[in-house]
Amino acid sequence: MSHHTVYCMGTLTDLDALQAQATTLPPFGHGFDAALAQQADRLEVWGTTEEAPADYTEFRLLKDGRVIGVARIPGY
Repeated sequence: MSHHTVYCMGTLTDLDALQAQATTLPPFGHGFDAALAQQADRLEVWGTTEEAPADYTEFRLLKDGRVIGVARIPGY
């Protein structure tokens, strides 16, 4: 099994900024459904290192510390 490093590239907790970013279409966001994005109180953006065999960026929507949505797009 291969493992590669992922790290948190950024976090949003401002609700207006979170809504705007979460619903932005790729490659700058994932385009979460607005109704799901409205439930979230935090958006985390995670990414692999450039050296990873399969680089990706992952967007995680959270509510009260619980992940309610995850979207992964290829590339860094």
